[in-house]
Amino acid sequence: MDYNGIDSSSVKTHVHLNEILNNDKVVNATLIENYILQLKNNRSIIFPDEQPNGSIGSNKFISLFIPTINSLLNGEHYFEIDPERVVISLLDAILAYLNIEEILSLYPLDFIINGLTGDSAICCMIIRLLRNNATSETTVKLFDETAILDTILSRYFEKNTTLNVVSQVELLISELVDLSSTVVSTKLLSTEFRDLYEHARDNEDKLVKFLDYILLLMPYILEKQFDLPKNYYVLSYSEFYENDDVLQVVLFIQFYSKLIQRINTFGNDTNIIHNIKPCLKDLISYFKTRQNDDIVQSFYANDIVDVLFHVSYSKVPELLTFNEEVVGQYELFKSYNLFLHLDCDIKLLSTFNPRALPLEIIEDILQEISIFNQKYFSILLNCIGSENVFNKLIPRLTTSVIGKLSFDMLYSLLLRMSEFEYSRKHLINGMPNIVSDYLANPPNVSESEIWNLKKDTLQNLLFSNTDLNVWHDPISKNFSLMCNGRKVQDILPQVDIADKSLQ
Repeated sequence: MDYNGIDSSSVKTHVHLNEILNNDKVVNATLIENYILQLKNNRSIIFPDEQPNGSIGSNKFISLFIPTINSLLNGEHYFEIDPERVVISLLDAILAYLNIEEILSLYPLDFIINGLTGDSAICCMIIRLLRNNATSETTVKLFDETAILDTILSRYFEKNTTLNVVSQVELLISELVDLSSTVVSTKLLSTEFRDLYEHARDNEDKLVKFLDYILLLMPYILEKQFDLPKNYYVLSYSEFYENDDVLQVVLFIQFYSKLIQRINTFGNDTNIIHNIKPCLKDLISYFKTRQNDDIVQSFYANDIVDVLFHVSYSKVPELLTFNEEVVGQYELFKSYNLFLHLDCDIKLLSTFNPRALPLEIIEDILQEISIFNQKYFSILLNCIGSENVFNKLIPRLTTSVIGKLSFDMLYSLLLRMSEFEYSRKHLINGMPNIVSDYLANPPNVSESEIWNLKKDTLQNLLFSNTDLNVWHDPISKNFSLMCNGRKVQDILPQVDIADKSLQ
């Protein structure tokens, strides 16, 4: 074997692979894994002399390793001698340095398609290589003209597909969507896969995975105003209310939460919003049964609150209109519809956009609770996000009351106030004692969570447009101290005495 020009680690690894090939010895996983790390960090191991125009077939490293690895993978006992699949990982690391044209010069198309139906490690490797080459015209042509995508999606929707394969498929689809690849419209959203999609949509065991898949495509669908079949994202009443699988219902609710997030981010497709409105209304009706339904209260209510949270912060006109219905028509925030002994109701009031609620409703709610009680404190913090509500709260935010709060509550309150111009101004100009005692001359705090709250508060104040007046320099000094520490020469030397009787 001619190892001239090959580094010592590569020689050691190749000798080991040959020994395995000839004697069916068990693979030394540690040796291979350590070598893979070297390989990933050093391209020159494969390409010691860069030759941009050179053929990959003439590369000595490739001509040594690829045939040996192929022989091992095709061996009758491969999966027994390499239970951890590290040889596949080695091949993956090598091929990661090659473009799709070079890979195809080493492996025929049949190997790629057959590999997608084989061992999960090989399948993941192939999908990863396709994703890494997704911008290549050759890869796009492979997707358009071969059965590669058919094979990938068929495996994805199989009930027992391993999570690592599912993850790689989803990363590939996300990459194609992010690139706005023509493959999304010509293949993934074409009628070619309709039978596959319909089968997954109508199969109880595959439905959750199908909805996850639709969410992957949704940014492209929204931006391109693509007309997606309604039944792909609209769930029926029976799928919610006649479903005994609690976890599946939770995942259905979470689907709508994620769908609204994508609508808020990528576009305001009015058809999709119009079509899901009945589902959202059903969720609200479902939520209103929480007081008398333990399943709804324990498993569904918090996720429905997440849906309402994303609706409340939407800037999409049709969702803004729907949000008005949530507040007005469904009277969800009326005192007789709120149960503040339930965690889900506290979460609702702690997350729902306070600017999307009429002031009188919030005033009624705040009159019903002790806003400085630990249980309801998150509601107070949320309400500060509305200038109108904050102005109503000012008489209750007195120095004496705030000064009695625990440090975690106090600094959570100051952090929240530091996030908005109107509350920053009140903090700086209307609460001098609080600023002096807790920001300009703060007490020493060692607990990490409180320390971070204080640091973030100082940062928000310093990097805002608010005039800090006389507080600028002491706040800046404290922030610098928290970020960089104290200079050695500024530290006063002292000796700790263990026994006070010695003092």
